Amino acid sequence: MGTLIIALVAYGIGMFPVYGWWMGKRIHGEAIMHTGPLQDMVLWAGLEMTKGALAVLIGWATGGWFAASVAALMVVVGSLYPVVPAFRGGGGMAVAAGALFVLSPMLVVAGILIYFVSLLLTRYLEISTSLATVAVMILSGVISAHMYVIIVAVCVGALILYHQPKHRFGRHRARFRGWKNLFRFRR
Repeated sequence: MGTLIIALVAYGIGMFPVYGWWMGKRIHGEAIMHTGPLQDMVLWAGLEMTKGALAVLIGWATGGWFAASVAALMVVVGSLYPVVPAFRGGGGMAVAAGALFVLSPMLVVAGILIYFVSLLLTRYLEISTSLATVAVMILSGVISAHMYVIIVAVCVGALILYHQPKHRFGRHRARFRGWKNLFRFRR
């Protein structure tokens, strides 16, 4: 019964739009990442990571490894699939990074490095997200010694990959159809 309560609390934390509530704006994570200035993107990512870390810390304090793993999974599910129509979910990457940071900090550091290197090389958010997600799923078996972390990383990674828009991963994969090059760097 305690794990069910932890799962519901983590889901509630995950679906709560912290940035919109904090800044007084009704905006979801994707809009900030695509249109906002750098300060807003950093604030949004920090708040989303804090949301994931808070849920896992609550689970860890009340029920140990198993409850922390359930909380990590449910906070990402809450972020991706909120039940309240007014709360729009984001991509889940920042929440997952915050949740996994509590369970395995080295795994998240490796994922962030892979994300930014691939973003600098490709300049596509979707490619960087996919590469970092798959890399964290694979590296969880190498870096992490705890089975709960491996299970959470694989499940959360699968959810994030599944949640990405379907038209981007259809039969036209090689053409990058529908992908947007959002970052242009000055030389």
